[in-house]
Amino acid sequence: MGHRVPIALLLVTACTGPAPEGGGDLIYLDVPWSFGRDGDANTGPADVDPSEDAPAGRDTTTPFDLPADPDALIAGDVPPGQDAPPAGDVSPPDDTPPPPDLQPADTGPCGGCPPERPNCVADVCLCTPFSCTGGTYCSGGDCVPCAVDAHCGPGCASCPSQGQVCAADGSHCLDCDAAHPCGPGKQCVDEACVACGSLGLCGPLCVPCPPQTPDCVDGACACHATSCPPEQACDSGACIPCTASDPLHCGSACAVCGGAKPHCLSGACALCNTAQACGPSCQPCGGALSWCPPDGSGCVECFDDAHCPAGFHCTAALVCLEDCSAQGCASDATPTGKKCGQARVAGRIPASAPAGVVFTGDTWSADNEDDLSQGWFPPAKCTDEGEDNYVRIWLRPGDTLTVDLDVQDPWCDAMLKLYTGTECDKDDAGIFEDNDDFLIDCWDEGWDGDDETFTWTSTGEGWHTVVVDGRDAYDPGQWPDEGDSGPYAITLKLACAEAGCCCP
Repeated sequence: MGHRVPIALLLVTACTGPAPEGGGDLIYLDVPWSFGRDGDANTGPADVDPSEDAPAGRDTTTPFDLPADPDALIAGDVPPGQDAPPAGDVSPPDDTPPPPDLQPADTGPCGGCPPERPNCVADVCLCTPFSCTGGTYCSGGDCVPCAVDAHCGPGCASCPSQGQVCAADGSHCLDCDAAHPCGPGKQCVDEACVACGSLGLCGPLCVPCPPQTPDCVDGACACHATSCPPEQACDSGACIPCTASDPLHCGSACAVCGGAKPHCLSGACALCNTAQACGPSCQPCGGALSWCPPDGSGCVECFDDAHCPAGFHCTAALVCLEDCSAQGCASDATPTGKKCGQARVAGRIPASAPAGVVFTGDTWSADNEDDLSQGWFPPAKCTDEGEDNYVRIWLRPGDTLTVDLDVQDPWCDAMLKLYTGTECDKDDAGIFEDNDDFLIDCWDEGWDGDDETFTWTSTGEGWHTVVVDGRDAYDPGQWPDEGDSGPYAITLKLACAEAGCCCP
């Protein structure tokens, strides 16, 4: 037997009344009984056939006292008027549980294991992966509540397999909470990570954009052309106020000024072409530059003859000059051109034509009238010892003269020089110390046979003399050495500062 059971005693007694039919002797029924531990069973007297008389000499008295009430039946008694059960069928059913206070004690090696360690393994109470009840899991031998990421909630779900974590109270899996923030660019809303952009926030830190930079552009707060409030404009990614003088944010509409009205004056786009507001900076004119031309290019001395004093006129360069009285308006090739005082004349009018004035000559047969030699060592910039020819032209302030020399001897290293006045061999540029007070400059950029050219703008009025000369160098085609010389063609072109070149 698998359970401890209490000692049982069944007594069979006869009624005190009349004996049943067939005999008046007591009937003994064998009833099993037991006590002690499982397997320690004892039995009562041997079975007695109820159909036989009791053996002679056997004590037939009841071995136990009968109850005082003859109607009180004990187990095994047969009520009057009913048939007696067959012999041997009077045992109680096997599944009758013992009283609760008589539950057997666990006598195994573990003793009684508690619910949190329900299994006896190697004489130790602990849990197994499948022995814990719902809402708990086996950890360290104990059944513990499911309140960690890998075992969460009533179903002990694995939150990481869903990309989640377990709530602080262990009740369920969630995306985020105060202890588990979202990654960059997202924010936790109702336990779910939501993109910052859908919440009106910006960047990896999910910051709100301020009014100056109200839009989130590529993860940074900025603005665009239509996102700024009234009377503001988006400039370099930020909203800035419009002004009454800024041509890029002009007036309440923040207009961008340009074209015919590039300036912003008193909140409106305008052209600054008045003496009070002139040029790109819209500054007032004054002093020698007291006039503003119609195109608003900037303050000038004049843009009309009426702006000049009596006897002066306004030139194309917007400066006041004396009324036209220029000399040398026509060309004159009569002079020989072999001396400075015999220079040929390039007329102002012919020189202002597209082709200019052209003279040809040859310095081979000329004299060395203009000599700026300062010795061999070191060679000065304008050192020359060659033969020379001369041509002069009348210039006024602002006139621009261009001279082109076509060298026609491959051995000639030519030089060009320019003087003020009609006297040469003078240097007011200070190149030489002893003489040459009127030399403006010299040009010798090429080698033998190379052409020479220069352009110069006059700052005064009067005659200017151009000299065709040569550098002092050895020439195997000449003997004895007479310096660089040879045939040439020279072209003079004039851009006059005023219409008509100020000629009658």
